[in-house]
Amino acid sequence: MHEIQCARINYKCAECGQVVAKADKEDHEKEAHVKVKCKYCPFEVSKTKFGNHEEKCELRPKPCPYCNQILKIEFWVDHVDQCAVKTSKCDKCGHFVKNKDLIKHSQRECG
Repeated sequence: MHEIQCARINYKCAECGQVVAKADKEDHEKEAHVKVKCKYCPFEVSKTKFGNHEEKCELRPKPCPYCNQILKIEFWVDHVDQCAVKTSKCDKCGHFVKNKDLIKHSQRECG
């Protein structure tokens, strides 16, 4: 008897499997199944399937490991290559060292 009563007032969404009150069906479909597009790549799916895509998207901006500037992925490699060969002053000895060698320098050569 419970199943009959439940089926009269609810429905199971074919797309996500969620049981929703029939009165809320339209709202559910508008909210849960609206298309969402990644702001970094062409990926586009319904909201319920989008998950944390943008946090894991390989095309999201990344920080430079040397200067921490946040860069779009299309500029990241060139920027990092240029930033790696720039020099910075070592905090320990005061010598100017290439950014890519600074950690090794401060641990071995002047430490």
